[in-house]
Amino acid sequence: MKIQFKQHFISKQHGAVTLLVSIILLIGITLITVFASRIGVMDQRISANEKRHSEAYAAAEAGLDETLSYVRYALANGRDLYDTSLLHTCDGSETFSNGKTYPCNAGGTFTHVYDINTGTAIIEKISMVANLDVGAFSSYIFYDDSKGEITVVSQGNSEDGTGSSTIQNAIGKVSLLTTGPIPPIMAPLSSLSGNFTVVPNPNLKVAGSGVPISAWVATFEVTGGGSFASCHSGDYLYSASGNDICTDLPNEDDWAAETCNCDPDHILSDKDNQNYDIVIEGAGALPDPYQYVFGLTSKDTLQATSYQIDDCDDDTLAGLQVLLDSGGLRETYGNRVWVRGACQMSSGSSTPRLGSKDNPIALIVDGATRINGTKRHIWGIVFSFGDIDIAGTPTVHGSIIADAGHEVGGNGTYDQVYDAGVFDALFSSELNSTTARVAYQYCDNDACLN
Repeated sequence: MKIQFKQHFISKQHGAVTLLVSIILLIGITLITVFASRIGVMDQRISANEKRHSEAYAAAEAGLDETLSYVRYALANGRDLYDTSLLHTCDGSETFSNGKTYPCNAGGTFTHVYDINTGTAIIEKISMVANLDVGAFSSYIFYDDSKGEITVVSQGNSEDGTGSSTIQNAIGKVSLLTTGPIPPIMAPLSSLSGNFTVVPNPNLKVAGSGVPISAWVATFEVTGGGSFASCHSGDYLYSASGNDICTDLPNEDDWAAETCNCDPDHILSDKDNQNYDIVIEGAGALPDPYQYVFGLTSKDTLQATSYQIDDCDDDTLAGLQVLLDSGGLRETYGNRVWVRGACQMSSGSSTPRLGSKDNPIALIVDGATRINGTKRHIWGIVFSFGDIDIAGTPTVHGSIIADAGHEVGGNGTYDQVYDAGVFDALFSSELNSTTARVAYQYCDNDACLN
């Protein structure tokens, strides 16, 4: 009996242990479940907050862009960027002559904005210009008469109205072309198989003292049966006697009737002998062409302030020339033309001229470029975000530039002529400026409104 009692007692102990382990496991599972639930809820809240922040920030950015567009339209309609009395006309809504309408209200409550340079709200002489309010955002244009600058503060809201974001940025006139000299050819790669003639920039300081520069490249190669010659403008001649200087031709249309060549006795560089006018930097050493020429890292500002076309067919180029000759592209777009995609010029000569010495074009191609045509003359800059291929017998009076990772090449009979008058016109304040956000004058937190 004693033995049976002991066995029965041990059996009861086993049941108690099992119960205790089960309770501990249940508590553990409960804690894990509660913890996982809390983590899940927290993740949902974080995701929801990030979504609201993204919506609000996007709305604030949209407000900044819309306000910049408003200022540009105001300037295009005879307003002055720094004259509050001319901009301060937005009450209820404002419709410009081109049909663009802005819903907005004049006046406001803010008296100062956050100065990101000092970290304190020290700008006190602020005049409210307009409040653009379209629901998702509300943008305020301020004029600081102590600094002569415009500041935009944009407040964006999330879709559900619980999130907000604030952005501040100064607006001013910015240059779109580098103030430094530009070579006739600038590209990471150059593979030439045609007949190329280049008249260099006579005093381009690339490395060391200023010297004539025909091409600034990462590599330079003339292949197959191609030929290459560069010479000073005074040795670039036409006529049977070969004594007349091509760059002295009185007007642009005279070029189509002449054939110009370098004086063989005064060649700077040729296929077999590349001299100081061909600057080969090597891979990785050539500056980024887009940033060097335009001083920008993003395409957005340049595209937004350029006249935009879809292709380079004959009708489009003929229409461009009409606009250039009439001055229709000069005031609003500074003769900047943005091609949305590839630019493939035809081999015909229905548009023998694009631009002029006094009214040159800045053609920016968001893709590959093919410069073709019989006696086609382009006055200005051709910049391509893809390869540039030369065919036919064209001449560019200015520069051709391919962006990083692309090349200038081709098998045409091509002349690239530096023309100081073209660059003087391109660098003029009238053509070489636009209204844009001012770099390093940006704030993206609620302290902007403190």
